[in-house]
Amino acid sequence: MKFVFSIILSFCIFGTSISAQNDAKAKSVLDKVSQFYKNQKSISADFSLNIKNADAGINETQKGSLVLQGESYKITTSQIVRVCNGSTIWTHFIEDEEIQITDYDPEEEEMTPAKLFTIYEEGYSYSYVEKKEGNDIIDLIPEDTDSPYFKIRLSVNASNYIESATVFSRNGTVMMYKINDMQVNKAIDGGNTFEYNTTHVCGDCEVVDLRF
Repeated sequence: MKFVFSIILSFCIFGTSISAQNDAKAKSVLDKVSQFYKNQKSISADFSLNIKNADAGINETQKGSLVLQGESYKITTSQIVRVCNGSTIWTHFIEDEEIQITDYDPEEEEMTPAKLFTIYEEGYSYSYVEKKEGNDIIDLIPEDTDSPYFKIRLSVNASNYIESATVFSRNGTVMMYKINDMQVNKAIDGGNTFEYNTTHVCGDCEVVDLRF
C-alpha cells in the first residue's frame, strides 16, 4: 500500500533548479496555468490515477480527492489520507493501520500538491506538442538525469488548468492523473480539514512520530 501511495505522490516530486531553453508557445500556456492557480484562494478536486506497467502486469485505477489552501492540503484515496496544516503532516496508511507524523518543510517536502500546478518552473525544459480535442499538449523533460521519469505530458484545457498529467518513468510505468471535477474559492473549514486527530480517526492505529 505504501508503494502505491508513493506512486500517487510521484506527480509532485520535483527537486532540481537547472535552467533550460524552452518553447515560447509552451511557456505562454504554462504561464497562464500558473497564474490561474495562484489566483485561487482554495482548490477542491476529484481525481483519478491510472497506473500501468505491462512488464509487471499492473493496470489499476484509483480515485481520490484533493483540498488545497495555501500551504495546507488534504489528499484522500481508499488507501491513504495525507493532511498538512502548513507545519505538520499526517500520513494515514489505512490498510496498514499506521499513521506517520512528520514536520512540513517546504524546501525538503517531497510532496506538495501545489507543485503539480507549477511544476515547469524549476528543473524542466518544456515544448509544445499539439492541440488535441481543444486542449494544449505540453511535454516536460526533467533536467536531472537521475530522475526516475523521462517525460511528463500535460493536457491544459481552455480554462487554463491542468486537466491531466501523464508521467512516463524509466522503468516502464506510465501514470496518468486526471482531474474529473474541480471547484475553486470554495469555503473551507481549515480547522476540521487540515488537522488530523489520530485517536478519533483510528484509535487502534500505530502512530509513528517522525518529527525532530
